[in-house]
Formats: sequence, structure tokens, C-alpha cells
Amino acid sequence: MKKISIDERKALRHLMDLLKIEGLSGQERNVAKAVTRKLIDAGCKRSWIRHDRVHEEIPGDWQVGNLILTLPGTDRRDRRLFMGHMDTVPLCRGAVPVVKGRRIVSDAPTALGGDNRTSVGALITMVETLLTHKLPHPPLTVLLTVGEEVGLWGARLVDPADLGNPTMGFNVDSGHPR
Repeated sequence: MKKISIDERKALRHLMDLLKIEGLSGQERNVAKAVTRKLIDAGCKRSWIRHDRVHEEIPGDWQVGNLILTLPGTDRRDRRLFMGHMDTVPLCRGAVPVVKGRRIVSDAPTALGGDNRTSVGALITMVETLLTHKLPHPPLTVLLTVGEEVGLWGARLVDPADLGNPTMGFNVDSGHPR
């Protein structure tokens, strides 16, 4: 079997690009646009990517709903769900991500926004790797929610029917940095 590797330079570029985009809760539109561009560049069809309308149900003024990618499978296994969130906390406003040694830090007096842009970058890289290398995979749904940092709004309000009936799901979020 041919060894498949992730393009680490490209994965890092995805993450660095995403960390530069301000996307506080309710203001995730620019993040969603960047993610959509990256998914299309990775080989996704525009018709596989959409937004739901949860932003119309959340109290206040919200720009966009959850981003949902429905990736067809190469086989007939059950659909899987991978999810993360696009928003960051206010402490990330003005972050300037830079690589210092083996770490990514903010070069401004702010938080970085790695929660949860790391997840978003990893999920883009996962999809890109599957499509680039034409790897076999079940049908996949990638759900990128809005408003996680202020009450899990996007996740609480998502319509399960929009997810394609996955039989298993994985929420990719931050853990302890090591």
C-alpha cells in the first residue's frame, strides 16, 4: 500500500490563514468565506457546501449560519460527522499569528484563536488529503458551527436532518497544549 502523507506546509498555511481572520461569535462570515474558498480549492464542488439558517434563530445580530460540507463517499459505509466551530473569544481581536520555533503564538498582546481555528484547519486538511490522494472514505459531513464560545448556539440549533444522518460523530476542539 502506498504511504500517504499530509502536506504539513499546506496544513500550516491553512491554519495561519485562518488565525489571521477575526471571527468573534456572531461575526463568522469572513471565516466561512475563507473556509469555503479553501474547500473549493481542495476539490470540493460548490454544491457540497452550504449554510443553514441558525443565525436567524439566535438572539441578536448574526452574520451567517453554520457551514455544512456534505462530502459524497467513495463507498456505501455509514456517514460520519466531523465538527468544530468557527468563532473565537474577544481576547483574540487583533491577533497576529507567527511561528516561533515549534509553536504558533500571537505577536500582539492578544490571545491567538487556536480554539478552534486549529480544528477548522485540520478538517480542511482532512478533506483536502482525501480528495488529493483519492482515498476511499465513507460519506462525510463536516459541520463548522457559529456561536460556540457564547453558548454553543450553532450546535444547539442545527437541524439533525441537515447532517445527512451520520451514525458516528467527532467534535474536534482544543485540548491541553503540549
